[in-house]
Amino acid sequence: MGGPCWLKKLDDDGEYVYSQGPDCTDNFQVRPFLFDGREWQSVEQCYQAMSFRDRGIQEKLRAIRKFKSETNGEHGVRVWQEVQNCSDRRGNWDAIKVEIMYRANLSKYLQHPDLQAELVSTGTQELEGAARTSWTTKEGTRTDWSIWNGKIQMRIREEPSRLQSEHGQGN
Repeated sequence: MGGPCWLKKLDDDGEYVYSQGPDCTDNFQVRPFLFDGREWQSVEQCYQAMSFRDRGIQEKLRAIRKFKSETNGEHGVRVWQEVQNCSDRRGNWDAIKVEIMYRANLSKYLQHPDLQAELVSTGTQELEGAARTSWTTKEGTRTDWSIWNGKIQMRIREEPSRLQSEHGQGN
């Protein structure tokens, strides 16, 4: 889930060319925002915490702060590693995880106009998430975040009226 999305476009020869997207498309980016009335350091931190119903586990994850010497990616990995020691994920997590990722990203953008502008600056270019994590749905279909993160970012990018009308409100 970490790492900026890739901008994908066709060149003059009909071949896809990839270039790194803006930092705002990285779920590990540390830019504090409110989600469900609580402050989170990154979308990744919020997403991982929301995978548990237990408020104590959520708060333990929420308390993880980035060290001065740490990159955003290192902070995100540290949050992810902490989750590996926890049990009792939500029973419906597979059914809601993409929606939670969307809502956490939307909250981040609503509270950071500079990040909104950065995302909108990608124009109509297709965004493809960095390949990191894949899973099998209950229907047996393999999917991964390289698909979903790009779709989430493009959906938010295409909602400028929502971004403008809800600016400053946590989701």
